[in-house]
Amino acid sequence: MAAALAQVRNVLQAISIVDVEQCDAITDSITSMDVFEIATDDFIKDMCKNIRRPGGTLPNPNAEQPGAPAMIPRNGAAISPTAEERLVLLAYYVCHLKRTSRPYPAQFNAARIFSMIEIKKPENEDKELAKDLVAPGQIEDLKKIRDAFENIAEYLLQIQGTTGVPLAYVIREDKEVPEGPDNNHLGLHFAHIIRDRLISQRL
Repeated sequence: MAAALAQVRNVLQAISIVDVEQCDAITDSITSMDVFEIATDDFIKDMCKNIRRPGGTLPNPNAEQPGAPAMIPRNGAAISPTAEERLVLLAYYVCHLKRTSRPYPAQFNAARIFSMIEIKKPENEDKELAKDLVAPGQIEDLKKIRDAFENIAEYLLQIQGTTGVPLAYVIREDKEVPEGPDNNHLGLHFAHIIRDRLISQRL
């Protein structure tokens, strides 16, 4: 537990969230990096809203002094919109590492984390466009089965799963996740598709 919290605090420091009160408040909700893997934008924003709001109590750092109470009122911690956005991008980056089968880096790089906006923004736009897509219908003419399968593949390429990876990863030719570079030269969608672990490997 202590090691997990220390890792979270180190990552917060990497994105310039260093205020002790802020870090304490954040690690009340995010106790390990695993939480970032499933944290949505709404989760981060709600957490920051709650941190800013006064209420409840917290341990008194001066409780050892004579007559001092063990608990003191919680006044809320100031978290700027910039810090909130950095937390959102950090959560997205950690999720990105998981879905592309990569371990956490030994040292988290702030520039790399902040650059995730270049992936996150178009991904969100793709999600909006996908809402209007119509799934391929039933195959009625076996003479057109080749076209039908191509339509299905194209549809899966445009629909994202729960982790943001296009569902085309379930029909890729190579089962194993490749070692090596980011494969970003193939384009973000294809880089995700070839690196995401198949459903069968998750069960």
